[in-house]
Amino acid sequence: MSTITLPAPAFPTLSLNAGSLTQWGVFLAGTTTPLYTPQDKDSAVSTFAFEFTRSQSISDFPLEGDTAGQGSPFASFNKVWQPATPIVTFAVSGAFVDLLGFLAALDVACQSTNLYDVYTPDFHYFGYSIERYTYRRTANKGATMLMVDVSLKEILPITPAYTNTLINSPQSPSASPQQNNGQAQSNPITANMISDLKASSGQTVNIGASNQ
Repeated sequence: MSTITLPAPAFPTLSLNAGSLTQWGVFLAGTTTPLYTPQDKDSAVSTFAFEFTRSQSISDFPLEGDTAGQGSPFASFNKVWQPATPIVTFAVSGAFVDLLGFLAALDVACQSTNLYDVYTPDFHYFGYSIERYTYRRTANKGATMLMVDVSLKEILPITPAYTNTLINSPQSPSASPQQNNGQAQSNPITANMISDLKASSGQTVNIGASNQ
């Protein structure tokens, strides 16, 4: 019997399933708590289908050629890793209270910023947020069953780094920060200042009762 050794995944939010969990579904991140647990013993929330999309975007823009006229009018560069977008389809059947309960729990999860893990028999996908969901009833599935598509998007973790940079000479003088040079000191009014003001205006200037 031959053994196939798979390479380790290159994605930080993906791990191989060693068979420890065979249940398909969406679980609260870091736990085995499912998205919803039925209240009625006759109700069931089953994972009906799973679809996974992983893509890499390659920037492709028209660029000006080189000075010799030999450059290409288009250039491809900078391959960017896009967040994965899995879709999990649930089949919800049973009591009406569980049909409404599943939709209510899903709506709360869609509006929240909680992260969820997606488990499949092949891989575990960690750190996803519920982006949208759609549900439908069909005639051939009966009135007591909901088919719900839950779309998730991978959340790529980053660690921000902040620095303070002192700009001594900004390009625009108006962008310079205000400088605090202390309090302004006022000078007392003298008789010579009053005489100069009268001479320049040609009018009598009264400053206070003592300057009549």
